[in-house]
Amino acid sequence: MTTQKTIRVHITEHHISVIAGYKLWMGKESDLKLIGTSDHPRKTIRDYSDLNPDVFILDYSYNEEETVMPYISELRQSFPDAGLMCATGYVFPHIFRSLQVAGIDGIITKEDGADGFIQCIRSIAAGGCYYSKIVRKYLLQEDKIFELLSSLTPSEKKVLRQMSTGLPDAEIKKILGIATSTLDNHKTNLFAKIRDHGFEVHSKAELAAWFRAFANDISI
Repeated sequence: MTTQKTIRVHITEHHISVIAGYKLWMGKESDLKLIGTSDHPRKTIRDYSDLNPDVFILDYSYNEEETVMPYISELRQSFPDAGLMCATGYVFPHIFRSLQVAGIDGIITKEDGADGFIQCIRSIAAGGCYYSKIVRKYLLQEDKIFELLSSLTPSEKKVLRQMSTGLPDAEIKKILGIATSTLDNHKTNLFAKIRDHGFEVHSKAELAAWFRAFANDISI
């Protein structure tokens, strides 16, 4: 009979209620063991250097300005054998991308629930990576957005930025110093290119909502 390996988990999260939820989920799994919690990566590095967890569960943000990003490399150095997993309530492609580039082994959102949470822990503990379906979707969206932006002319990018604010056409023409016919041509080309890249955007209101959700943090 094969003995089930115990996965040792540490949680770094500053919301007590979130920690309580994670404990509840983990308590239902016989192979998961919580070995400690802290409310900031700095405390994790300082106070848990003698532990050997298999997986660290990290929040992305620890106050209005500070995120886990500056601590990822130090966590790697301090705990070279541990997997790093980020569970975040921020559903933005640029955040997922920054975590991916930084080398986080697993990324889930707090919308993924218990199943995604447990699956991510086990995948990382087994030496793999795990990005939830939501995370993969947004990363793919960001890839498509970069492809889209690279296909736009400089003038089209200027029009896109102004349209994304929801300004009336009259204001956009005034700001950019262009004629109605020129703006109409740019709009037609923009909507065509946006749809060609897989985004179902058909109106200025839809464009503004789409831009805020997927492209607002991308420089154009």
